[in-house]
Amino acid sequence: MQSKLTGVEIVGIFHETVSAFTNLMNHKADLIFVDINMPRKNGLEFAERLRESGIDTKIMFITSHKEYALFAFDVHAFDYIVNPIVQDRLHKTILRVRAPVNQI
Repeated sequence: MQSKLTGVEIVGIFHETVSAFTNLMNHKADLIFVDINMPRKNGLEFAERLRESGIDTKIMFITSHKEYALFAFDVHAFDYIVNPIVQDRLHKTILRVRAPVNQI
């Protein structure tokens, strides 16, 4: 899949948490984008399940629900963006994902 951001490869798009979780159990991702509103489990429950399973992939919430931001950081969210997405902010987050730990 083609991304609008240079150097970013989209390796999967999932509309519900079950297939997303299964994929992440079998494939490594540097960053995942999660919405709060997801079928069956919400995005926070999904992130909590990932953490409990030992998956430490960086999680970026992109949602229209600003009231869940503090809860997102309880599951070690890397970032939390409230819609509408500002491309500059998204780009800066991608740069932070790529930066060596000592440069953050």
